[in-house]
Amino acid sequence: MKKKAVMIILTLCAAVAMTACGGKAGMAEMQDTTAAEESAEADAQAEAEAVAPTVDEDAVETEQTGEDALENEESFEEIEIGADGSVNGQEFPMIDEAVRSQDKSDAYGVYSISCYDLDQYLDEEGYMQSDIASADNFYYEYTGRWAYPKITPCRFFGGLVLASRTDFSSDYRSTDTETGNGLSFNICSGKDYYNSMKQGTGSDAEVSEMAFTIQTMDGSSDVMHEYREIMLLNDKDENEEALDALEEVIYGFDVYCFAVGNFTVTLQPDAGTKLTQEDVQLIADNIRLTNGMER
Repeated sequence: MKKKAVMIILTLCAAVAMTACGGKAGMAEMQDTTAAEESAEADAQAEAEAVAPTVDEDAVETEQTGEDALENEESFEEIEIGADGSVNGQEFPMIDEAVRSQDKSDAYGVYSISCYDLDQYLDEEGYMQSDIASADNFYYEYTGRWAYPKITPCRFFGGLVLASRTDFSSDYRSTDTETGNGLSFNICSGKDYYNSMKQGTGSDAEVSEMAFTIQTMDGSSDVMHEYREIMLLNDKDENEEALDALEEVIYGFDVYCFAVGNFTVTLQPDAGTKLTQEDVQLIADNIRLTNGMER
């Protein structure tokens, strides 16, 4: 946006009749006209200088506001959702082949489109009924008896992939488009894991803690936090060169857990990456319960 400058243009018209016989009179009239013109120009310059600072400040403010609006508009336009649910021309989420092989909806003849169909398989506290949870196929197949929440686009779901889906959970991996950090998360059926984390709050072992509270589409949820460490054996150094012997490396990572309806959401960002309340809130805003009737 270009700054708008205030320009004051003065047009002075002087008709001076110059003849050989009236030379002195004409010269006097010209001098009077020139003096008047110079005086008018001086007044105009003073007026312009007096007005200029206020106008420039307004112009700068207008320019900045316009630039901010343009940036917001460009940021919004980065996510283009197609009529088929695609995001920026790509399938959203992208479906891993494992998901297709795990889907046994045809075998069961059930094709639920509602998250609330899960409720009939839970007790009052949100725990999965034991006969369902102990079934051989619970961790390996998706029967289609209930639908999982829908994921809508946000900065944390760049390149979102649905890597696995069973009756136990839907597992995803994605990238934070602002930082490039990876995020793995799953949505589990029932509140078994969430309840167990809450019961560990404030224990001597300090396994978990309540980090903060967020709003979900059906109310609010405490966000549980755990710090975990795992040991891996590396056969290469940081330059990807082979080591003479395996090297033990300890990786620390954070886990965040909250509930949306009767589903448990567990977030695991890359090692060394922490999520703020605002980060988790944005993620929760884009995990939506569905009854299959939304438009």
